[in-house]
Amino acid sequence: TELVHYESWNAAFRESFGVTMSGDHRQIIGLSLDQFFDKLAQENVLSEELTDEQKRNLLERKTLFFYVIGAQRLEAMPGINKLILDARKLGWYVAVASRSRRLRLLRTLTLVGLATPFDLILATEDVVNEEVDRKEHARAAHVFGIDPASCIVIEDSPSGVDDAVLSGIGKVIGLTTSFDRTALLAAGAHDVVDSLRDVVLE
Repeated sequence: TELVHYESWNAAFRESFGVTMSGDHRQIIGLSLDQFFDKLAQENVLSEELTDEQKRNLLERKTLFFYVIGAQRLEAMPGINKLILDARKLGWYVAVASRSRRLRLLRTLTLVGLATPFDLILATEDVVNEEVDRKEHARAAHVFGIDPASCIVIEDSPSGVDDAVLSGIGKVIGLTTSFDRTALLAAGAHDVVDSLRDVVLE
């Protein structure tokens, strides 16, 4: 969803201020909302400092653009349905832990047809430790009464991989949809794949 998020922010900026961010979507992956707005200020993307009300309005517009663009562009990752089925056959739990807000996460899963296959869906309100700004994947394991060291997590960004490793996840798999193998391994990934079709559960 990262590219759609990026395009949606640019659509909101273009509509409100007549500007867009330069670069590509990878620069905003893993950022909290506060970090995102700090980045805009540091890089002088906007000519004025945004008030809290302006930030809220921008987020509302961005979210609407995300739903419109996402309805046309988003689809489930190749291999995800088989991967979930394989986990089910092994008797494993399947969970989502995301930095997205709950309503947007649920709407996104619905858009790609994945609203029901998961035993647990954790949004940023549930899984992000705001004091250290880390996604604590182990919270999902604790819900099921499972040792995090017995879990597998798939992440597509260095920050996500780093968070999973620090959560004590036993096997962290990097997915090269946005970042290359070198960056994911440097963040601590135990294995790296180019597609979910390449993930073997055992």
